[in-house]
Amino acid sequence: MLSASLNYARSEGDIATVPQIILSKSKIADIVKAPEKEPERRLSMKELAIFLDTIKSEHVFRYTMIALTTSARPDAITDLMPGPGQLNFDDRLIRLNPPGRYQTKKFRPVIPMAKTLERWLPIWTTQDVEDQKKRDVIAPIPIVNYFGKPVDNPKKAVRHTAINAGLMKSYTNDMRRNVTLYTLRRTVGRVLRQKHVPMADIAAFMGHKMRGFDTTEIYADPSPDYLDKPRDAVDEMILELDQLTNRALLPQPKVVKRTKSGPKT
Repeated sequence: MLSASLNYARSEGDIATVPQIILSKSKIADIVKAPEKEPERRLSMKELAIFLDTIKSEHVFRYTMIALTTSARPDAITDLMPGPGQLNFDDRLIRLNPPGRYQTKKFRPVIPMAKTLERWLPIWTTQDVEDQKKRDVIAPIPIVNYFGKPVDNPKKAVRHTAINAGLMKSYTNDMRRNVTLYTLRRTVGRVLRQKHVPMADIAAFMGHKMRGFDTTEIYADPSPDYLDKPRDAVDEMILELDQLTNRALLPQPKVVKRTKSGPKT
């Protein structure tokens, strides 16, 4: 708006020249010689386990499990809907960008479905359908929901969970101590590096756009081994966490007992 106003003023002869307007944070940082940004918080495996054990709400657990197995941005997780538009169980793919949504600079990629989510998602969606039937409501709702209502931003719930877990005392301006929604995403990124996943795979998995491949992404469908390294790495991370947590991070199989009248679950 400022740029348009200045250009209009120049065209009207009110000013002789128009100053350059710089919006890029990195360029501004170079000009003002800003100090290097402090690294924001990541969680250790032990801290992640404590966080998971402290979660009390179903929607926070769902959000956290999806965040750890997709490394997706917060709004992509809260927008995730059941159904073939985003969840493809045949090809084991997740389309983080909903059908009809314009791709912004915060790119939402197509990623492989981790085995962890392949087991949890059908359970969650079945629970939601049953809950809706009880309420006489039939409408698609996001995977991460609070008693059938969409969750726009679970940052307060995640923050309270972190405080209750003793991972931070209170929310401050020091991002090195705060646990936020992006803490989970950054933590997954570090885990992928530690597990020697190639940088190109990490970038694609986390939705970091690669220059020169915009058109290729339209035509090139994912192959069966598409991003298998980061997918396997996050599944391995969940298995490691499952050994540290008191709660089960993988759905437990149903035990079938034989009776005279037939099998009983």
